[in-house]
Amino acid sequence: MKEKKQINMKIILNLFSWLSLLLVIALFGVTTKGAIFSSYNMKVIFSQSVLFMIGGLGLSFLFAEGGFDISYGSVIGFAGILGTMLTDRTQNWIWSLIVPVVFCLAMGVVNGLIYAHTNIMVFIQTMSISFLLKGLFTTMLGSYGSYKVPKQLIFMGQTWFAVTALIVVGVITIWLFNYTPFGKHSRLYGTGKDAIVQSGVDVRRLKFLTFVFSGAVCALVTLMSMARAGQSSTGLGSNFEFNVMIALTLGGMPSEGGTGSKIQSVFIGCLIVALLANGMVLLGVNARLQEVIKGVIFILVLIFMLKIKEKSEAL
Repeated sequence: MKEKKQINMKIILNLFSWLSLLLVIALFGVTTKGAIFSSYNMKVIFSQSVLFMIGGLGLSFLFAEGGFDISYGSVIGFAGILGTMLTDRTQNWIWSLIVPVVFCLAMGVVNGLIYAHTNIMVFIQTMSISFLLKGLFTTMLGSYGSYKVPKQLIFMGQTWFAVTALIVVGVITIWLFNYTPFGKHSRLYGTGKDAIVQSGVDVRRLKFLTFVFSGAVCALVTLMSMARAGQSSTGLGSNFEFNVMIALTLGGMPSEGGTGSKIQSVFIGCLIVALLANGMVLLGVNARLQEVIKGVIFILVLIFMLKIKEKSEAL
């Protein structure tokens, strides 16, 4: 009897994200009288969700380990501003390409070393770096406000490039997450840190590589964000990590990580967030109220998932 109840709880958790997606589609399909399904709107939804999907793929290993990178958006902002600022000063567009890539990879290495060799909570670690970078790029901008992105990089903001980037990053991430020791060990680390240490896994190397992979994907997200915005300002990357966190949670990724973590959560969650945002815009919901609604939904989903998990463990 207990085994049957545990299986039922697992089925509920596995189906929750799919049911949520179908509910959102049905809700806005009816309330917008089908307007949300127009070809133009589908392009808008893809455009709104693709960067979060790519960023979510990059952060999926850390999430599976029970952590999250609060500095992600600040790294995007700082890298973009620094690159375009150097281009503005030197009149050489190449800095806008090289600097974001090098800086994001360097931050992946720095975060990875701290994460691997200290006992600082990853949340506190990345939040501190976020504050540091925000203070720096606000100072760097000064009275300029923004720097223009060179025309040579604008192609990275086009749909064909977004589709290609999503497919490439998606295939690589799915392969690493599901079919390599890296992905397996990341999920096991989220399930139980002591057990994976005792099994002989090099945890420091695992934690280091988690941030290196995240940094590499962050570089791509930064360039695409710059190309879309056409300029680098304090708004570049703003709240990016929180939108990804909400998307992963709505997609069914356990907040504590573990073997229940699935890559499908990235795609489902990002679609839910994009549909929610787009549907509320079509219904004329105020932008600030939209953030309130997303926050309430996020909290309710967290409570629901935790309750289901508690019941499952109590059986």
